[in-house]
Formats: sequence, C-alpha cells, structure tokens
Amino acid sequence: MAMMVVMPQALLLRRQLCSSSSRLCCTISPGLVRRLGVRCSSGDGDKQKLVFLGTPEVAAGVLDALLDASQADDSLFRIAAIVTQPPAARGRGRKQLPSPVAARALERDFSSSLIWSPEKASEEGFLADLRALNPDVCITAAYGNFLPSKFLAIPTYGTVNVHPSLLPLYRGAAPVQRALYDGVDVSGVTVAYTVRSMDAGPVIASERVDIDPNIKAPELLTDLFKRGTKLLLRELPGILDGSAKLKATPQDDSLATHAPKVTVEESWLSFQEETAAAAHNKVRAFAEWPGAKGKFDIGNPDAEMKTLDLKIITTRVGKKAAGDSDGVVKLVGDALVVPCGDKTTLEILELQPPGKKVMRAKDFCNGLRGQQILVLRGCVFWIGLSLLIAYLIKLWRKMDGNRRYLIEKIKRIEEQIERKEEQIERKEDQIVEKEKQIEEQEDQTKGKEDHIERKEEQIGRVVVIIGRIEEEIIISLNDEERKLLSQEKHHLMDKESHLWEEKHQLRIEKEQLRDEELQLRDEELQLRDEKLQLRDEKLQLMNERNQLGDEELQLWDEKLQLIPTQYYEDLQRRDEFLQLRRKALQIL
Repeated sequence: MAMMVVMPQALLLRRQLCSSSSRLCCTISPGLVRRLGVRCSSGDGDKQKLVFLGTPEVAAGVLDALLDASQADDSLFRIAAIVTQPPAARGRGRKQLPSPVAARALERDFSSSLIWSPEKASEEGFLADLRALNPDVCITAAYGNFLPSKFLAIPTYGTVNVHPSLLPLYRGAAPVQRALYDGVDVSGVTVAYTVRSMDAGPVIASERVDIDPNIKAPELLTDLFKRGTKLLLRELPGILDGSAKLKATPQDDSLATHAPKVTVEESWLSFQEETAAAAHNKVRAFAEWPGAKGKFDIGNPDAEMKTLDLKIITTRVGKKAAGDSDGVVKLVGDALVVPCGDKTTLEILELQPPGKKVMRAKDFCNGLRGQQILVLRGCVFWIGLSLLIAYLIKLWRKMDGNRRYLIEKIKRIEEQIERKEEQIERKEDQIVEKEKQIEEQEDQTKGKEDHIERKEEQIGRVVVIIGRIEEEIIISLNDEERKLLSQEKHHLMDKESHLWEEKHQLRIEKEQLRDEELQLRDEELQLRDEKLQLRDEKLQLMNERNQLGDEELQLWDEKLQLIPTQYYEDLQRRDEFLQLRRKALQIL
C-alpha cells in the first residue's frame, strides 16, 4: 500500500539537496517513525538520545560537530531528532528555502522524517512527539523560538544552550550586535542550562575572547560559536550523566544586561551627532542585517544637490581630527573621510549604493566625476525625519494594536456581562423554585399539625372511654362482664399508646419539615446574595467597558493629532534649511 505523504516540506528539502541520489527517500510523520522503530543513526540503541535545536548557519556548524562526535566509536550519544524553524523566503527571488540547519542535516544524510519544523515550540503535536522520543538532553544554538516550560520539562537532563556572550551580560536575541554597538573590547561564549527566563540559567562553562576593534558581527558570531562548540563537546559527558548540573554556577542577576533585537530604525548613521568611534561600532554591529546606512548630499555646489542613501560596509576610525570642512566628504587615499561629532573622522573603505553591488569607496568617488559629497545638517534633519516617520508609523501601529486590543477586551467584557445576566436569570429561576418548595413544605407542615390535632382528639376520646369502662368494671357484679370490660380496656389502652406513638412520629416529621423549610430559606437568601453579587460584577464590567470605550476614543484622537503636526513641522524645517544652504553656496 502506498504510504501517505505527511511532511511535504521535508520531501521538498530532500529533492532540493539529494536530486542526484538514487536512494529512496521516504517522508513519514514522526509518530509513524516511532511506531516503525526507525532510528536516525546507525549507533547502538543504548546510546543516549540528544535533540538539537538551531536555525542559522552558525548553528549548522554546531550540528556538524555534534554529528561528527555522535559517529565516533566511543560516542555516548546519538542525534535522535533535529528541530529548526520552518522554511522561509530567502534570497533575491524570495523563494521558500529550508533553514541552514535543515539543509546541512540533509546534506549529512540525516532522515528527513526526523527534521521537525514547528511554527512554535509550544505546539501540542510537537511536544507529544518529543515526549514520545524521550530525549536525554536537548541542545540549542540560535534556535530563534521561545521554549515553554512544557518543553523544558521533557528532556531527562535538561536543555543546554550555546550563547555568544559572557552571561549574565547581553542576555537576549542580539548579544554580538549589542556588544559591538557598545564598543566593548572583551566578550565571550557561554554554555548554560536553559530556564524559563531568557538566558538566565546556571552556567556550565564560558570562555573570554578579546574583540578586534575592526571585526564585524558575522565574523565575531562565527568565531564565538566555534569556541562554544568546543566548550559544549568538552562538557557534554557531564551534561549527559547529570553531573554538570551539580557544578553549574547560578548567574548573578544584578549584573545582567540585555540585548534586544536590532531594528532598522537604529541602523541610520548621524555623522554630525555621533563620534567616529560610535559610527564605526554601528557599522560593525549591523554589518549583516540591517546594514548601517547614511544619507549624503551629492552634486555641484552651484546646483540643487541630490540626497543619496548609501549602505556603509567597511570603515575605520580616522587618526586625524576633522577641520572646518563644513561637512565636506573628501577622498584621502583609498577612503572617504567623513567629518563626525567631536571633530573626529570616519574613514569609509567600502560602501553600497542603492541597487548596486558593494564597491570600494575610491571607485564610488571616481564615478561621481568631480561631484561633491556633503554631510550637512540638512542630511541629519532628513535622517531625523526618516527616523521620526518610522517611529510614528511604529507608534501608529502600536496604538492601532492597542485599539484592537481594547475592542477585543470590550467584546470579552460584553460576553462576560451576557454570561452574568444568564447566571442572574438562572439564580432568579432557582429562587422562584425554592419559594415554591418552601410553600409546599409549609403546606405539608400545616397538614402534619392538623393530623396531630386529630390524633390528640382521638386520644382524648379513647381516654374518656377507658374512664367509663373502669367505672363499669367497678359497679359490675358479674365476673365475666368484668373480664370482658378489662379486655376492652386493655385494647383501648393499646390504641391510646399507638395514638401517642403516631403523635410523637408526626411531631418528629413536623420538626424535620421545619428544618427543611429553614434550610430552603437559607438557600433562598444565599441565592439572593449571589444574585446581588452578580449584579455588582455586571455593573463593574459595564463600568470597565465604558472606561475602555473612552480609552479607545482617546487613542483615535491621539492618532489623528500625532502625525500631521510633527511631520509637517520637520518638513518645513528641512525646506527652510535647504533654502538657506543654497543661498550660502551661491554667495560662496
């Protein structure tokens, strides 16, 4: 019977990377793999199971080292599964391509059925597959997805992460970029356990690294992960037997610094406001993505100049101080010398004009044919305006998100109000039912009281009859008549005793009915209290809904007022400056 394909992405990866292979490539789900008993390596079944999680090229290097180590004769572990992010649009054609880790795994003939690509690590299906696999340890290296507590509880000896910083410094998504941005001269790599808080787990091992003043983020990241891989392999035996947990050192949270994701807005260079060292650090930090950019005015002084965005690729801090160049960028040797803040200079060695390839600064300058390059405050204004617009757009989206959140919250509150109203209606129905039960109990109690009165009347009549019989016995002369009267007397006395017992039983039943009535009244009062509480909650929710509605209206007012004022003021400011600059150039 033909096997149903359940992992089309894995089949696509295999076809892309193994198109020339004659080997049969089957694509089956992880669950079916478990039922068939398929293993990802030829190692012995008694080897410990390791699951690797990673996504970018640097993580592929870590995977290579782990695969090599797992195939050694004396290896303690085998790679049981590989987890990576799903295929994403990459390259100029924006085609859906597998992550570098997935591609490397398939190049190494790793089973495509054991390469898992969940959208989130919290997916129940993925967690179920991982539990069924029962890994001994999970290793992460730039995986890129948040790991929930449910995930962290699965591996026997925990989850270990390779992090390119000296923890607790630079916790977060961009430790290398933030370290270069700050201009630090020492960084490092850490192997640490993963806990619920980001990069806050106990440290197993770390290594300090001196940072070259001209190294860029991609090169430093690669170097740190290479060193981290060696650290990981050195500590892996202790990780696999659990002894590493005993010697791991808790982090000092008071020393922690954070490394949030890089944004496009912060990649712009403001030469007049930044020192050359700060601009140089930006270029190094943002080298791969998003790339440091600067705005330059290019053209002839006696004509209108064109503003051009240039991506700055390679720089160095100039040794000479900037003179009174009025923002003129000059070619000195093989570098464009840009005047920066505090009379410092930045030397641009490589750059990339819009729509063109990376080129030497000297070649770019020669292509201008004598046109002048300026870095003036007008450019700074334009950068500021661009940043302002980007910030306002981001703020607009955030406010819009807040508005949608408020709408959703109002909707949820209205649903809660409806549920409260339904609960109040049910309570009212229960109260009515209790009142009916109380009325029935009162009727039954009254019936019992009437029954008791009738029994008392019967007892009274029997007592009277017994008295008369006793009188007749006294005056009777015939023994037989006395005997008959005595028998009738005893019979009546038995009847009297029986009537007393029935009366006593009726009193007990009456008391029980009274107790039930009191209990029903207590339940009625409790229901009324619950009804009042529900009404209070309903009123509170209605007040909260009205307050949220006011906040929504306020957000709309802020959104409508925010952009026009700032946007048009900065545009007018820049236009005025450009007019003044043209006049000054004409005079000169």
